[in-house]
Amino acid sequence: MLFYHQQLQSALRAESRELSQPVRKFAGTEAVYAGEEDGLLDAQCWEAYLDALDAVRRWLRIASLLDLSESLRTETHTLLYLPGEDLQVDVCVEAEVCMPVRNVPGVLFPAQGAGSEVMRRQWERPACFHRGSYEGISTPIGRMDSFLYRCLVEVRENPVSLIYRHFARLLEKTRGMLRAQGAPDGVMEEGLLADYGIHDVIGVYRLDSSLAGVDRFLDGRGAQSFPGCSGSVQG
Repeated sequence: MLFYHQQLQSALRAESRELSQPVRKFAGTEAVYAGEEDGLLDAQCWEAYLDALDAVRRWLRIASLLDLSESLRTETHTLLYLPGEDLQVDVCVEAEVCMPVRNVPGVLFPAQGAGSEVMRRQWERPACFHRGSYEGISTPIGRMDSFLYRCLVEVRENPVSLIYRHFARLLEKTRGMLRAQGAPDGVMEEGLLADYGIHDVIGVYRLDSSLAGVDRFLDGRGAQSFPGCSGSVQG
């Protein structure tokens, strides 16, 4: 079981379904196409992409807060590799605080009132992970802790997994368009796409090397098969 409190997993699943909708809308836009640049298509794609990123950021904050609730740590950090600017989400709380988790009555994570009976029971119960400093793992999509990775795997309909699976499909589409025109094999770059009249609106080609086989990672089969990916390291 992912969560010590089963209500938290239900709450995260509900939030995940809601926050996945903007990513699905982005997946319906033309992010990669051939021919002349179309300003209207590009604007629609960018608007949908920014909405999708906002949903990703919100989901990461929710999952990070639940991470702190379960592990009794005081901080967590996540960094996602994206076509443009990477996305970093840092969540920290004071060890003496007690805050209710939204829509889950009676479930608390560290924030004020450390001397309360509720807080004492929280600290005495078995923790799912070691208390203390943040521990991160390097993955094909960024850096995160093991709890957040398990959220990605076990709560499958979430905006983070959906957007990276979509990136992988866009990369495969781009490679197919290049092969169809007889382009040489190799790492994709902007000049190559321009030579063959392929327009990549948000620059997904930049993730070409890192996302090979990302579906395997998101299916919970780890990152061992990815060049440059390491196991557990201290953040």
